[in-house]
This record gives sequence, structure tokens and C-alpha cells, in this order.
Amino acid sequence: MAKLRALVRTVDADLGFLDDQDPGAARTTDGAVWSLVSDPSIHDAYRSLGRMALCAAERRHIVVDLDEVPTQIVGELASCFTNAPNVWAVRGARLDPVLVPSAIGEADNVRRHGVRSALVDRSVQGGEQRALLEALAERVPLVAAEQEADGVALTVRGLEVGRLVGDDDRGPILELGVGRIDREVRYELEGARIVDHGSVDHHVRAIESVVAEVDRRRRVDASPHPARTLRRERWMLQRIVEDPGLAGLDSSTRLEPLISLRAPANLDDWLIAAARSVGDDGTVVVCAVGPDLALAAAAAEVWLACAVDGRGGRLVVAVPARDVLPVTERLLGSLRSELAVRLVGIRDDWAGS
Repeated sequence: MAKLRALVRTVDADLGFLDDQDPGAARTTDGAVWSLVSDPSIHDAYRSLGRMALCAAERRHIVVDLDEVPTQIVGELASCFTNAPNVWAVRGARLDPVLVPSAIGEADNVRRHGVRSALVDRSVQGGEQRALLEALAERVPLVAAEQEADGVALTVRGLEVGRLVGDDDRGPILELGVGRIDREVRYELEGARIVDHGSVDHHVRAIESVVAEVDRRRRVDASPHPARTLRRERWMLQRIVEDPGLAGLDSSTRLEPLISLRAPANLDDWLIAAARSVGDDGTVVVCAVGPDLALAAAAAEVWLACAVDGRGGRLVVAVPARDVLPVTERLLGSLRSELAVRLVGIRDDWAGS
């Protein structure tokens, strides 16, 4: 907290501090609350915005000390809240104010928010990758392919079981495993699985083996196991894509999954999963499992990324029924009316199969 106190005093040297609030936040003698965002992940900024949305103080300030995330993005996210906090950027030993747009979409760079379609365009895939994906679609229909920043993720009910990555020297490589660490261990033990036309059948059988194990454990009635509990928000989204009525949408709604370029690397980190409607209504669906202060800002960023000229459709936030809590309702209720946010509790058997 010493750094935050020193920075705040560059704005007003006479300010004193009454007490520390949550980790990374403090209250000053003028009744304001200051929060420092210094974690390299944008999720720290999400949570700080959520903390400020629930804060009763009239004057609220967020200090952003990040190199990885432009402070202007935090300002744009702040503009999505009814009572937006002031945003400050650390410049050496001083604080500079960051413009918080007065209207959603006012900033020209709103499109920088890191969200894009997860649909795999097979027409641009190499012949070997395309052959493997087509064989999987026919022989292992449980596997879904999602385009991510560093390759094509192969998932079963939202849980990654493998990844197709490019290699300039060797061609496409199949990495098997649940998550990054498992893939890396298998790579060290088994070597590279280079994909060519002659190896497609071999790779499909290897994927079938992993899928069978995950399928057995990733069921609502299965015994407790990481394969059952990890990345449940993506599992929920897959169910809603298959049956939009679960989230109160019209059964004819077609949803396109999205990926975030800022997703955390660890499988057990809190995360949202999102999709947008295919058509003109601009509906955005965000799924989350487990209450978290980051929810409102994370959902708002997806909505901003999908908005056109600052105008978007409704924002549907789907959570398990047990997570429809007063604090979650207050958090989402702090978002501006333009986002048309609606909280939906999904019945307890959503993970059934």
C-alpha cells in the first residue's frame, strides 16, 4: 500500500489515509476510495472496477500501473458503469488522468478489446489439418474445434483435450493433453505428433482415447474429478449454444462462440465464456461459474467488442442458479442501461448429458 499512498499524494499532498480497504485499495480523509491495479492480468482491472461499482463512496479512483494493458481500455470499461470511477495512469512517480468516455462508443479504439470468433475456417486450414478436423467431425463428434490465438483447440464439453498448432519447419503438430501443462508433459515424453495425410487415422485413434477418458469423468453424475469441474463456464456455453432456450433465448437463435485473447493460462483461474448471436439483433451471451467481482467488467468488454459504433444488443449473463446472489445482481445492475443486461440462472442440471 506504500506505493499507492505515495502516488495519491502526488495528486494532493495534504491527503491523509484513514484505513486500508480490500487488498490494493485505501480510503482517504476526504472520503474517497483509491484502488491500485498492478497485476499484469487484465482480470485485476476487472475486479477493481467491480469493487468500485459496489463501493458507497461518492469519489472513487482507480490507479492503473500496467504495461500489458493500455490504460485507455480500462477507461473504456469504466464508461460502461453508471457511476464511472476516475481512472489514473502511473507515469513514473506521478499520476496522470485517463479520459473516461462520457458515452459508450465515444472512443475510436473500442475495437481493440481482445475478443474474436472461435469458429474454425477450414477453408484457410492446410490440407493436413483440414483432413484431421474432418475425420474428427465424422468419427469423434464429441470433439469441438475452436480457433484460438495460437492454434485450434480441441474440446470436450468445453474442456480442452488437445491443440493443433503450426510449425514453420515441420508443419502442423497435434498436442494432446488437458490444458497447457499436460500437453507440455506429453510432448516431452512422447515427442512431436506431426500431422500429415498418412498419420490422420493414427492421430484420430489417439484423440479417441483421451476423449473417452474425459467423457467418462465430465458428466453431472460422475465422481469428483478435475475433468468434471474445470472450465465449467465453457461447458455451460456449449449447452446454451446447443439449446438457447436454457438462457431464455428463442430456440431459433444461432450463437457463434467467441474467444478472448486475454484468457488466463491456468485451467483453474476464474474466466468467462461468451458467444454472440448470428444476425442483426446483436445479443451477447456471457457464461460464468462462481461469483467474482470481475464479472461485470469482463462481460462489458465482450459487449463493447461486439458493439457497432457504440451500439450493441442485449447482454445476457448466464450463471448457475446457485450463483444468482444479491451481490451479483448489484454488480450487474451497476452497468449502464445501454448494455441491456439480464441475469439468467441456469437450472442445476444444465451439465447433464
